[in-house]
Parts: sequence; C-alpha cells; structure tokens
Amino acid sequence: MIGAAWIHFTSDVITYGGIDGGALVSASGRTISVTAGVLCDENAALVADEQQASVSIAVKYAAPRTATCSGMPGFAVYHVQLSQPLGRRRLIDQVSGKPVPFIDVARILRPAYIPPGFMFRYDAPDGAGMFGPEYLSAVVQAPVTCSQLYTTTDNRAALVITQSAPRRLEWPPRTKPRPIVVNGHHGLEAPGELTWIEHGQRIMITVSGLGLSAGDLMAVADSMPR
Repeated sequence: MIGAAWIHFTSDVITYGGIDGGALVSASGRTISVTAGVLCDENAALVADEQQASVSIAVKYAAPRTATCSGMPGFAVYHVQLSQPLGRRRLIDQVSGKPVPFIDVARILRPAYIPPGFMFRYDAPDGAGMFGPEYLSAVVQAPVTCSQLYTTTDNRAALVITQSAPRRLEWPPRTKPRPIVVNGHHGLEAPGELTWIEHGQRIMITVSGLGLSAGDLMAVADSMPR
C-alpha cells in the first residue's frame, strides 16, 4: 500500500490542450502536424482519435506534480500518424469540438533558389511563435499559416518562407514598408522582409541573424513557382 501511494503521488499529471491555430496535412494525408507550446518540465505529444467521418486531435501533456521550471513556454512542431489518410474526414479540435483549419503540404510553394549556406529544416504550421524575432509583421486573422524554415549550418541565421490566406499585414510601429513588384504582383519590402500575394496566398520571406540584402530575398521570390 505504501508503494502504491508513492507511485500515485509521483506520477505525472496528464492534461490535454486544444489546437491554438491550424495544422499541416502531409501529401499522403496520413501525417498531421501542429505547433504547440511546452514548458521545460513537460513531455508533449500530438494524439488523434480517428472516426469514420472525423479525426479529432489534441496535444497531450505529461508534467511532474511538482513544477521544476517556470517562465514562458517554448514552441515545437508535433506530429501524429493516422491509420488511414484524412481524406474527406473533418479535422476537429478534441478539446473545443471546433474544426481545425489546415494546409495540404502538396500546396506549399517551394523555392528553387536558397542563398548559399542555408539548408531546409522543416515545415511549421502557425510557426510565428517559434521564430519570434524573424517575423517583422503578422498576418491578421489568417486561419492557418505554413512556414518553411531554412537555417545556416551553425543555426546562427534563419530564412523563413510563410504562406497563408491573402489577409492584410500588421506591421510593427515605425516600420514603413516600401511598395515593390514581385513576380509581376504588387508587394511590400522592409528590412529583412519581402511580402506579396500570388496564387491566392500571401507569401512572406523573412530573414534574421545574417545581413541578406533585399536583392537576396528577391532572388528567392523569383525562384518560387508561378
């Protein structure tokens, strides 16, 4: 009895978090990805409940009963593998019961050119919280975004390409973007950022940690599929 009580007292506390934003669905339809916050003493995993007409997802957190850290959460991308492709089934937030907007990875526009020294790392749904300073502007009320993350081999610089619904941008105070033309479309440019609307999507290219020029970002933009 004493041993059983000790196990109960020291076991992790399990909670389930809703999906704060959207998701990515792989080209095969069998992998769902979300971005979620996690504290340093938590273990997190994306879980799914598959039904005939729907798939509900949530982030499962396991944390010690006595907190061992404090502060702001970090962000990471979590994945879950489905037994069958999502197909026409609805994707639902297991906690709120609301639909989860998602982007099909097959619709992501990939650049043919990336500046020397950068390599592709991963795609992140609603990844602005992960990259923080790299984002000089924010898309207003986009249902879901997808960010392609490229970094230098030493991780000291990041290049992020974000796609979302063609919503307006909210710029930081004192930032005055200048009008430009990107691939024949009206766009805006600010130090470290280039944005325009094409293929019914808003596309943003941002960089941090390395002094890439506007010409470097334009070269990436010019290599995007038309």
